[in-house]
Amino acid sequence: MNQFYLLLDGQLIPASAKLKRLLTPGLMKGRGVFETILVRGKKPLFWKEHVRRLRQGLKCLGLKAIANRSFTHELSAILHQNHLTNARVRLVVWKQKKRMHVGWVAEPLEGRSRKKINQGFRAAVAKERKNQTNASHIKSIDYRRLRDAYEKAHTKGFDEVIFLNQDKQLVEGSRANIFFVKNRCLYTPALSCGCLGGIIRQQIIRIARQRKIPLRVGHFSLEQLLASDEAFLTNSIIEIVPLMRVNHQPIGKQRLGPVTQSLRKALFAICR
Repeated sequence: MNQFYLLLDGQLIPASAKLKRLLTPGLMKGRGVFETILVRGKKPLFWKEHVRRLRQGLKCLGLKAIANRSFTHELSAILHQNHLTNARVRLVVWKQKKRMHVGWVAEPLEGRSRKKINQGFRAAVAKERKNQTNASHIKSIDYRRLRDAYEKAHTKGFDEVIFLNQDKQLVEGSRANIFFVKNRCLYTPALSCGCLGGIIRQQIIRIARQRKIPLRVGHFSLEQLLASDEAFLTNSIIEIVPLMRVNHQPIGKQRLGPVTQSLRKALFAICR
């Protein structure tokens, strides 16, 4: 079995379970941000968008000293060292005890099986609320609540957990944005609901507008999601996965709907 390496503060270090845990958002100490990047054919997808969001997050947290750093060389180094062509890469930048750190974890794509992605996800609704804050738009390492909610749902057989805000409006998943379709119109929660401006979320909104798919970005209820014709989740690793059930209740006909399929094909063309 090949030895995998982490890149921590410019130094290549043999990966261990302990080190990987120390670089896991939600378990880390300090203040900072992270990005999870999909690499295909050694090419990081939406690299500029990821770096831009990371820099914005650092500036928002007052960590400006490292915000303008170029991360391209480090990305190439970690991929080369681990002999990876297709990978899931996590970049973490944080401050702990007055010192800034940069960490990289690169692993082969688990390739959540295409069969599983086509089967779609089942999601639970979290009891906890996720409200808009000054840091809602930041992909922060302060991720413990979302991580715990996901793990609790995962132990019960769910693939994701969906959050509502204090007004019982849809927000997002623990690691994904939400879209749903009703009468061929596409809906997704607005950032003012408290969700993260996901990279793939932005791409889907852009594609929908280009294709003149009716689109509403706003404030929606769980009941509207449950009554939808089709729904899906997005993030940089899963890209688009149909959402088939929420709290054991079926969404639409529990199959890949025509709007979801059209958007997936368009996104696939961009990503490949």
